[in-house]
Amino acid sequence: MSALAKTAIARAVNVTRNKFEARTEALLKSEGVNFTYETDKIPYVTQHNYIPDFVATKRDGSKMYIETKGQVGGKIGKEMRAKMKAVKKQHPELDIRFVFYNAHAPITKARNGKTVAQWAESLGFKWAHKEIPYEWIDEMEIIS
Repeated sequence: MSALAKTAIARAVNVTRNKFEARTEALLKSEGVNFTYETDKIPYVTQHNYIPDFVATKRDGSKMYIETKGQVGGKIGKEMRAKMKAVKKQHPELDIRFVFYNAHAPITKARNGKTVAQWAESLGFKWAHKEIPYEWIDEMEIIS
């Protein structure tokens, strides 16, 4: 490799993430290729399955999914919120509801941060504090 190519790689490392990418960038430049580095974003979806805690049949025959949540902060809470946001976006027709151990708990330690109840409302989820409200039970099919 020539001294000129090594200098090009050294400069490219400042732009690229590693020496291997820098070598590729240097080659493209030396050949006069029109290119950009990490400028396009291509969305993709990975397949996952959401398994609700409880599935109740409603009087009209449809389903009510009930998710009970104790911890909603930290890494576990962040992953749960991202998952449920994706589920809501991909299945807005589902009746998914939350029962939070503490619906008034802040999601983050920020002074004016959202509570878990506000987060749920912002995505259109019904929620309850500590226990299932009787209004929800009134919607459910009762075993005789």
